Amino acid sequence: MIPTIPVPGIRPALLRMAWLSWGTLLLLALVHGWMLHHSHQLPLLPMLLRLLPLLLIAPVLRTRRARGYLWLTFIGILGAAQGLVLSRLFSWWWLAGPEILAGLWLTVTALLIVRQLHRQDLDGIFRER
Repeated sequence: MIPTIPVPGIRPALLRMAWLSWGTLLLLALVHGWMLHHSHQLPLLPMLLRLLPLLLIAPVLRTRRARGYLWLTFIGILGAAQGLVLSRLFSWWWLAGPEILAGLWLTVTALLIVRQLHRQDLDGIFRER
């Protein structure tokens, strides 16, 4: 079981799934960047650029703001797109599948959380003033 900080209004199972898919994308970005660095002697800057959106969005997982989870959905789509780009490279095809799945998993989980927050009306983003 993955320990998570309880966020009022969000089911713990959804939150665990979001943390797990986010962590998987983070780990895959680290592995891919490290492998590129060692095999082609590339600088670590591409890896850091891939990690930046994942690290900047991490605090959202501790809140109940629907807007943040919508951004997390976008980050998941970016992760899946990166996996599609990797699938075109012959030597990195084995990293593409897990990255696509983790990105789609994060996207669906974040959308389910947004839907739950919308139904509970915990965030004012969907209310008209």
